[in-house]
Amino acid sequence: AYAITPGEPTASFQVTVRVALALLIVAVATAIAARSVWNADYPALRAFEGIAALVVILVVGFAAVYLPTSASDPDAFSEGLDHISALYFSMTTALTVGFGDIAPQSNPARIAVMVQMVANVVVISVAAKLLMGVARRRSRTTD
Repeated sequence: AYAITPGEPTASFQVTVRVALALLIVAVATAIAARSVWNADYPALRAFEGIAALVVILVVGFAAVYLPTSASDPDAFSEGLDHISALYFSMTTALTVGFGDIAPQSNPARIAVMVQMVANVVVISVAAKLLMGVARRRSRTTD
């Protein structure tokens, strides 16, 4: 789905909507993953799968925010973003690598990146703790 996401210009309001939508998708995916962990025969394995899926959803979701942001404001980032470079930037942000070759330069782009930074911490810590907690509780009920 990301590969066919249009890289069309978008207004800053639409950037806000895209960021909110990305976060909503992560929240819904977390709830679905928790239910899946509870119903799994191997809940710990399913929890790890859920965490991996959430990280992928987060990275791709924010890449889908950065792509049209770059198209609508060529000065939003230190260079124009295409599908691959938006995904690359989102991945380097998620993994806190930040090579420095692409950087947000406009306030809307910086805000979107800050939201992704906070979401990364929440997904990796809170969602992981939640899913592993569900897996532990589920394991205790089957023992």
